[in-house]
Amino acid sequence: MTDAALQQDLKAIILALEEDDYENTNIFANRLMSDAGIVGDKEHLLIGFFSKDVAADMMELRAMKKATALATAKAHATIFLSKMNDHARRQAFDEEEIWNEYVVLSDKLRKFHLTPHEEKAYADDKEFTHRIAVWLEQYLLGRQNLLVESKSQLLKGVLNELGRVYRIFGADKPEIIFLSLLTALDRVCDYVRFAHQSPDGSIDSGSAKSEILPYLERILDIMQGKSVEISKVDALLSELIIKWREAFISYLEVPHLVRVPVEKGVQLPEETKKRIAEAVTKALEVKQKAKK
Repeated sequence: MTDAALQQDLKAIILALEEDDYENTNIFANRLMSDAGIVGDKEHLLIGFFSKDVAADMMELRAMKKATALATAKAHATIFLSKMNDHARRQAFDEEEIWNEYVVLSDKLRKFHLTPHEEKAYADDKEFTHRIAVWLEQYLLGRQNLLVESKSQLLKGVLNELGRVYRIFGADKPEIIFLSLLTALDRVCDYVRFAHQSPDGSIDSGSAKSEILPYLERILDIMQGKSVEISKVDALLSELIIKWREAFISYLEVPHLVRVPVEKGVQLPEETKKRIAEAVTKALEVKQKAKK
């Protein structure tokens, strides 16, 4: 029997999304994961994880000021969360079906992030994404010690590459799973590095490695099998989510955490753009006066 509190957490997520309040959609998704982790509800852990991803997509689309795309994406997200709500009320937990619905939603939402140039230049090519994912798996395997190097942003770099290719070409379920597991590991890794960081910025690599590398090994083991076993995926993803939420209890938000940048141009604030334009105008005026 699902706890009533978890159902209310999910209801809060849905209501926030309906009101275009994506910041609270994200906060309520975190809350659902925390509560589900404490009471041991794996299904709601996954739903919270997916809901957080939905919130991030919606906030990014709003920042891109693509009103039509935002409205359509919101419609897809609303339908998805409604389905998740239905799943949460069932007695049987269908892990495969939940992942399949998340993969379908992800494929719909990622297309709204494409620029006009990308829409014209690229066609879906999920096999290419698979090839890139395999290469990145080997790259991680050969450089795993960098995970605890003080200046390294290895996981964020890999996530940026995989996310870029997925956004443009699409991806099948194994690659979506790989992306999800790495995202969860990255959140844990941020806190582990912070916990073992000295005042001079160095990291106790021995202690950090013992906490992080076993997770990476399990991820790579899952991905290198002939087929991805959802039960193993969900067990590991749940473990990572719980460790991340417990770390939040201990440290709250870590000040220097840097989320994965999606490959895009730098967007200056409107006020900065205005000041630059004024400065350029004045410079041109001075130049013109000097010529007279």
